[in-house]
Amino acid sequence: DVIARIVDLQMVELGKRLEAKKLTITLSPQVRDLIVEKGYDPVYGARPLKRTIQQEIQNPLALKLLEGEFEEGDTIRIDVAKDGGLEFRSIDKGGKIF
Repeated sequence: DVIARIVDLQMVELGKRLEAKKLTITLSPQVRDLIVEKGYDPVYGARPLKRTIQQEIQNPLALKLLEGEFEEGDTIRIDVAKDGGLEFRSIDKGGKIF
């Protein structure tokens, strides 16, 4: 539970950085669980968590932004794909996925 709260705090920080580009980000609960699972190490505790968030969310998102996949004002929804990876999609305020 503590690790999940750390994930939430890290995502709030990412959200603040995206606000400058007028973007919003949301995670599905499954993504949060996946990040907790991958980012927690019994020996190192939550230390690997920041790197996991960077590798799994920030780096792929940055590439998608550079490729122009999202526009100003988009809400980006991150879900777990069928293959177990993460998928980044634009949704409107009603939850419709584009």
